[in-house]
Amino acid sequence: MLGFIAKQTKWQAFFAVAIALLGNLTLATAAQSEPSPQKQSELREAIALPNGTYFYGEAPQRDQWDMEYLVFTVDQGRVQGASYYIQSEYACFTGTVAPNTLQLAITDPYTDEVGDYAIALQGETVIVAGEAQRQTRLKGYHALGELGELERSLLTACTGQ
Repeated sequence: MLGFIAKQTKWQAFFAVAIALLGNLTLATAAQSEPSPQKQSELREAIALPNGTYFYGEAPQRDQWDMEYLVFTVDQGRVQGASYYIQSEYACFTGTVAPNTLQLAITDPYTDEVGDYAIALQGETVIVAGEAQRQTRLKGYHALGELGELERSLLTACTGQ
C-alpha cells in the first residue's frame, strides 16, 4: 500500500511540475507572439493579386499527372480563367480577388452547374536585387511562370480573349 502511495506521489509531483512548466511556456509564448504595432499594421493589410496573367499548379512543375493547374487573368479585381488536369477535361471559372482570398465560381464542363470555390492568398516578402518586395501566392499552389500553348488556348476558350 505504501508503494502505491509513493508512486502516486511521484506521479502527482511529476504532473505538477509538468503543468507548471507548460503554464510558464504558454505564458511566455503568448507574450512573445504579441506582434509589434508596426507588424499589426502590416498584418491588417489585405493580400491581393495585381492585374496580370497567372499560371499556378499543385505541382512545382508543369505537365504532372493527377495535379490541378490554374491559368487566369486578373483585371481590376475580376478573375477569369480555367482549371485543368493534364490530358483531361477543363473547367472555366470567373471570380473576384477578395481580401486574402481568391473567390471563384467554377462551371462544371458537363452539367454547366456553377460551384463556389475559394483559395487563400498568402503574402510573403522576398529580397530581389537587394530590395524587399511583397509577393502573393495561392495557398497549396506553385507559380509556374510563362504560359505554354495549352494554357493560352484554355485561357482563350474561357475568357474569349
